[in-house]
Amino acid sequence: MQMLKGRTRIRRGLFGVAMAVGLSLAIAVQAGAHVNAPAAKFFHGYWGSHAVVTGTVSTVSSSSFIAEAYVITPGAGGSSSTPTETRVTITPGSKTKLIVNGKSVTSVSTIAAGDDFYAVYKAPASEAIGTITAGTPTRVSAFPAPTPEFLVEGTITAAPTTSDPDEFTATAKIVQPRSHGRSGFGRFAHRSFGAGYSYGRSFDGFGLGHVFGGKYGFSASRHTQAKATTGVEIQVDATTKFDVGGNKSATVGNLAVGQKFVAVFAGAPANTALSSLTPALDVYAKTVYRTYSFSGTVKSTSTTTTPETVTVAVTRSAPKGLFTGDDTFTVGAGTRLSVRGHALTDVAVGDRVEASLRAPVGDTAAQLEALPLGTLTDLRHFRR
Repeated sequence: MQMLKGRTRIRRGLFGVAMAVGLSLAIAVQAGAHVNAPAAKFFHGYWGSHAVVTGTVSTVSSSSFIAEAYVITPGAGGSSSTPTETRVTITPGSKTKLIVNGKSVTSVSTIAAGDDFYAVYKAPASEAIGTITAGTPTRVSAFPAPTPEFLVEGTITAAPTTSDPDEFTATAKIVQPRSHGRSGFGRFAHRSFGAGYSYGRSFDGFGLGHVFGGKYGFSASRHTQAKATTGVEIQVDATTKFDVGGNKSATVGNLAVGQKFVAVFAGAPANTALSSLTPALDVYAKTVYRTYSFSGTVKSTSTTTTPETVTVAVTRSAPKGLFTGDDTFTVGAGTRLSVRGHALTDVAVGDRVEASLRAPVGDTAAQLEALPLGTLTDLRHFRR
């Protein structure tokens, strides 16, 4: 009996693994969410022959709705052409799963005119849309069409001031979409193993890639953007929301020179110029760090002051030329000293040293010298 129970547990475990693998192949349907909140995710996989029809609802009755729609072509996610819409009637059946704005419903009349939708049919995607929609969909999902928005990203070159808190200057560019460029945002993915619709804002490390789209969806990538423009003025106002370094309670005063940012604006990117930006809806900013380093000969040390300092005749630095001549650097409690005795008093005048520290991109030499070094290595102690 114990052996049978053990086998049953093993089988259940294998079944669970198989289910997990199956779900990983399903396409995520991402519901829209507020800009400062993560979007909810729903997973649905469609197996075998199926067709997906998507578009905009025109009119709704108690048992069906009329829509301007088209069939999603498998593998057409990167197409730059706008699909041709056809007026069709969608008639859900008693077994059709109805989802409106992320919630299960029982009545077609819950769908509203103007909603975006997608419907899944058990039919080949190669068939004519009229033939497909003559059948009964297995699933219909509808949701309010999102307001068109676009992104501008770049680096802050002049932060807001007390006297002028309503703008900051940046080297920036509009995130130009690729694929379908209709207004709104959202994206439909149709692949050989499933289909799904995503809508709502999605940030992928926000400086490394963004997924935004139109009614037919588009994705914007850093690799497809135009060259950045200098001296761009980014307007903000009392309604602009800020997220600086993950702090969603941030204000305009938390913005600083050198920060990377993404700003969200109302409208469509194709109809907007950097010189005519309206106040941003949202601004996401973060400080980007890099490692600075230098090497040279010790001119003097000060171990009686707080903090301790070391003056070095710098011969090489990265970035090149950042430090020149005799520069005085701070040695703090967190500085890792690769020195015999592990104290600055063991560093002698004339010793060759190498040092490094991490600090925000764009910091000046004076700003860096005021920060404690991350590492300080006395090469004399490593000679054989």
